Amino acid sequence: MKIETPQWGKEVKKKLVDEECSVTEFAKRIGMSRSRVSGLINGSAVSPIGQRKICEYLGLYDYI
Repeated sequence: MKIETPQWGKEVKKKLVDEECSVTEFAKRIGMSRSRVSGLINGSAVSPIGQRKICEYLGLYDYI
């Protein structure tokens, strides 16, 4: 079963591309593991706290 990327995850991906930042580098910046950040962005993991942390860091306040 394919999990669809949530809208906020798509916006995070766009921001990371615009900032030329990899998921690995971003995860280090915010103090989370790469696999956790990737799972949250892609929708395979759920954590309101993790989503909030990612969105706040990137200024995506519409998704908090």
